[in-house]
Amino acid sequence: MAWTLRPAIPAGHKVTADEFDAILDQIEYLSQARECSLIADHAGVANNITPGGVGTITNLSRLCLPNSKHHASGLIAYSAHINGDFRPSAALPSGSTVQRASLRSMTSTNDSSSGDTYYGSATTLGTLTAPGQTTSSDIVWCEYDIIFTTGATAGSATLTYAQGSSNATATYVRAHSTWRVEAIDAV
Repeated sequence: MAWTLRPAIPAGHKVTADEFDAILDQIEYLSQARECSLIADHAGVANNITPGGVGTITNLSRLCLPNSKHHASGLIAYSAHINGDFRPSAALPSGSTVQRASLRSMTSTNDSSSGDTYYGSATTLGTLTAPGQTTSSDIVWCEYDIIFTTGATAGSATLTYAQGSSNATATYVRAHSTWRVEAIDAV
């Protein structure tokens, strides 16, 4: 079943049993589809430091309800050259506001700061960078989290990425990376 926004119900309209069942099906669909996983390596990007640009949008995407707070989290496997690095980001529904983004990367013998936790709270994502490796085919893991509030428009939160520094050796998101988006209570 594909998600579609229900058109506005006119005043005085009574919801039929079939319409009500369809609404319940949509709710069930949304509640079961919180996480997705990449089953093959993403195509990769080279000489690109702008997440969301051509070639940087992955298939890792989940739906978001309007006017609600969400937590998006990714356990991302990537390969990046030490001079290219990895810059995760996300395309969010129109009107969304980012409260915080954080990035934690696994320790690298080639970069003593790669075990640090990086935080950002800007409304523009794509400012955090995880280190690459001397051998660009090595696979590195990082955790990427975003807390955001959607505006009046429903839509999808989609993982995007680019290089931290422009480099001819491509940066890839690898298979088995996961992306989870769920509504949370505002605290």
